[in-house]
Amino acid sequence: MATQHLESAGHICASLQKPLGVIRRALAELEVEPAMVLNGVAHFAEADVERVAERLRDKAGEAGR
Repeated sequence: MATQHLESAGHICASLQKPLGVIRRALAELEVEPAMVLNGVAHFAEADVERVAERLRDKAGEAGR
């Protein structure tokens, strides 16, 4: 089995320097589901995390116009 790169919502917050509410909204808008829940903590696939980062960059760009 290949190694998967997964990130918790807390790690996404730290990586993207955004509050949890912003991350949760982006995940919901993109209809992203956790790839795994481990000990009650949702973890998301690397590709989905990249989509969230892109979404937040796009929104920041729109706000700056």
